[in-house]
Amino acid sequence: SFANPASAVKGLRTIRFRTGPQITGYLVDLAGKNADAATAYVGQIPALNQAQWDSKQTRPSEAPNLSESRFGTRIPLSGAAAEDAAVELFTCSGDCELTDLWKNDSIAYQSAVATKLLTYADDTTTFDGETTTLKHSLEAFLARMEQLTANGKTTTQMRVKCATVKGGVLTYIRYIMIEPDGNQFETNCPECVLLEE
Repeated sequence: SFANPASAVKGLRTIRFRTGPQITGYLVDLAGKNADAATAYVGQIPALNQAQWDSKQTRPSEAPNLSESRFGTRIPLSGAAAEDAAVELFTCSGDCELTDLWKNDSIAYQSAVATKLLTYADDTTTFDGETTTLKHSLEAFLARMEQLTANGKTTTQMRVKCATVKGGVLTYIRYIMIEPDGNQFETNCPECVLLEE
């Protein structure tokens, strides 16, 4: 009760709760495109919502990484998209500097480039002075391509601009955003830039 002027609390002192799986429109759309991915996501929810009854959570929970190999290709390709993906991707013997990756704005092509670069990415290489790994940025970029595809887009304003592979490991990557009015800027963080309409 908070009825008295001193606002003394009587009775109930603590409330503990757990959030169950949230079924959103996004999850329904995902289930329509890939039921296995949606099932895996829902299966991970209890682990993400573990009770923290007596301790304050100091950092956010890590979302599960749904690997491409487990659920097939990230973007179903057909028609012109399949033709774009058939364009020769870069070749790299383990040491290469790739500078012209941004010239093709096809989502299929950019996704194929990012997926190939992901094979060189490890779990430890980060951007200079940052904690974000190059691997995480590529995964975020691929998620962005999936969102654009789900929105009916076939081209992207954000692209992989350049990358460096040394000793078989991705050591550098940069993205470029080219807006319809011609303005452009570079970034290390594809998820930090609003999705184009």
